Amino acid sequence: KGRIYSNWRPITINEFNNIEARTIYCLDFGYSSDPNALVACKFVNDRVYARELLYLPGIGDHELCKKMKSLGITGDDLIIADPGNGGDLRIANIMSMHEIDHELLFNIWPAIKGSGSVNVGITKLKESKVFMTEDSVNGWNEYREYKWALDAEKEPTNTPVDKNNHIM
Repeated sequence: KGRIYSNWRPITINEFNNIEARTIYCLDFGYSSDPNALVACKFVNDRVYARELLYLPGIGDHELCKKMKSLGITGDDLIIADPGNGGDLRIANIMSMHEIDHELLFNIWPAIKGSGSVNVGITKLKESKVFMTEDSVNGWNEYREYKWALDAEKEPTNTPVDKNNHIM
């Protein structure tokens, strides 16, 4: 009860790769127990296509950068990252790493957030047709488990529970 999303459709990696649209990478930082979650996204009109690339807790910025490089992400790609809970410092740290190598390691920018931005994002996704690759195991788990908080009568509120939301 209170599940936030429904009607998402699975697609294959091949189908995702064949969508002719720019890939934008979305990053949610994790710390000790929360995972760093990286998703490749493509947007075409009212459709959102997503593929989970990374879902790892407890890694720092250098290890995260190594993982992103191994996935083929370069300074030409756009990464939008969650600046909350210290994410702004991690974004700044990753941006400063290019000075060491004298090249742009990653083109990473903070997501624009503010009061109500989580609910605005939820509404936007609910208005879209969402497709996620079949191999996005953690993404599908979060899709099933991301829920609205329940009130005293066990009815959904307009406040999402702050868990199972790293890919969401």
